[in-house]
Amino acid sequence: MSKSKMIPKFKVISFGNGGTNMINRIIETTDNKDIGYISISTSRAELGYSNANSKLLIGENVAKGLGCFADASIAEKAVNESKKEIMEFLQKELKDTDIVFIVVGLGGGCGMGATPLITNMIRKMGIVTIGVVTTPFSFEGKKRAEQAKKGKEKISKNVDLLINLNNDDVLYRKEVKRSIVQAFKDVDDSVRQSVQEMINTLLSYNLEDLSYDYLKEFIQEKLYNQ
Repeated sequence: MSKSKMIPKFKVISFGNGGTNMINRIIETTDNKDIGYISISTSRAELGYSNANSKLLIGENVAKGLGCFADASIAEKAVNESKKEIMEFLQKELKDTDIVFIVVGLGGGCGMGATPLITNMIRKMGIVTIGVVTTPFSFEGKKRAEQAKKGKEKISKNVDLLINLNNDDVLYRKEVKRSIVQAFKDVDDSVRQSVQEMINTLLSYNLEDLSYDYLKEFIQEKLYNQ
């Protein structure tokens, strides 16, 4: 008798402004109704335009609900301030979840400061984490590029697989001329496509187990070179 197919449960979590735009694009274009969506931010305004079905505002005292203003240290303080609330939120929202996709645009404050810390919490819960991050356009300046590099290094240590999408690769595709606004939209869509392709790949296999160790080894073998 063949074993029944084991289907993992997915959640997508966004951090900060860039992540909110990305998660909105994923929600708008996916047909998979079984995926759960979560937005975490220090900004009430960002959470207000997020279409995620679950949202969490962190660091109300340190950030006043206004965001981090590209300061990663504020986001780190926000996580420390709201650590208990974050853990309770994650335990509730990620119950029975097997794989979490983290979507974030690097270079700003919340994405860089909060993402590594909260992602580490998720991994300690025994949930496989896949980071899908974008690095800034070159016109955004050297400072944001340097911040993004540091943020990517920190996040890479706290996820089981990291997918890095370079914004300039979208902007400077020779075959298409696009405005800056359109380029940002195309970046969001490239994240959407990356997440959807990985989910489709995972669903196409007959998984034998949904344990952390099995899924971690599986995604690192099957998704790393996608």
